[in-house]
Amino acid sequence: MKHNILAKISKREKIIGAVAALTVVVFAAKTYVMGPLADKMSDFDLRILTAEKKLHKAYQILFRENTITREYEEKIKFVKQNRNEEEEIAVFLSEIENIASSSNVFLSDIKPGNVEKVKNGKAYSAEIRIESEISYIVDFVYQIERLPQMIRIKSFNFALKDKGSNELKGSLIVTLLLLD
Repeated sequence: MKHNILAKISKREKIIGAVAALTVVVFAAKTYVMGPLADKMSDFDLRILTAEKKLHKAYQILFRENTITREYEEKIKFVKQNRNEEEEIAVFLSEIENIASSSNVFLSDIKPGNVEKVKNGKAYSAEIRIESEISYIVDFVYQIERLPQMIRIKSFNFALKDKGSNELKGSLIVTLLLLD
């Protein structure tokens, strides 16, 4: 019976049937074998790329570990509290006085402010009244900001010293942060 059916089909119909069967096989292979396989490979490529990025970042950190540790050791001494509160405030205020004298700024008054508890440390503040030309005041503020300690200028107010004068007078509130 098999031979009968194949014998009745023309050569052209056999070729069309073979092409149709081959098309169905290729479509099924692409849909059910190659598609999922390509998706898995894409997923693996993405995982590999993510892992490579993490490894590269970890390598950079490990490469810089000694540098980071050395920099940390250098910087931590400026924010660790090594003295009692009075000594810390005295050193802080004397540094401000030294900067003022080197910047040609006249300190008319300097008052220690509050000591505030902050996370992992204390913040020491001081109110400073100064008089000078604006360029010297800018240099004074710049020198304070350049100190290795964690110092922040919370506020400042300035006005002309006299009418028609190029000198300013005003006040700054400066805060020093020290860790316990």
